[in-house]
Amino acid sequence: MKVNIYITTKFHGKIPCGTGTYAILLETVIGGKMYRKIHVSAWKELSFQKLAVRALVEAVRYMNEPSQLVIQCDSPYAVNAANSGTAEGKKHEVLWREYFTMAQQMEKVTVVFKKEHKYRNNLLRMISKGDYQTKTDKE
Repeated sequence: MKVNIYITTKFHGKIPCGTGTYAILLETVIGGKMYRKIHVSAWKELSFQKLAVRALVEAVRYMNEPSQLVIQCDSPYAVNAANSGTAEGKKHEVLWREYFTMAQQMEKVTVVFKKEHKYRNNLLRMISKGDYQTKTDKE
């Protein structure tokens, strides 16, 4: 199965510590019918980079069977780190280990930087609605 994943992030505060929100849209075709699932999550007391890693981890966590994933992400940091292939020596190593462990269970994972994707405006609108709880980063 092929799944397209679109991630949009929004961050407020100083880069090392602030509040951020991400929206994830998973899209796949099953039996000729298009299916989409959207999730929005907000965090406080974390860095922009950690927000991006959390979004990647959560997106892959939704997968319940090996699939071909194409992830379009608006964070160059997350894209470069995901494409490095290793969690070793990375900031937020625990989260990166979780990401790489889950990614290895997939058929294939492609992560590309795309600031503007076809769902970006829709996901930003969902972020703006505020229909979610903000969690505190405790890691």
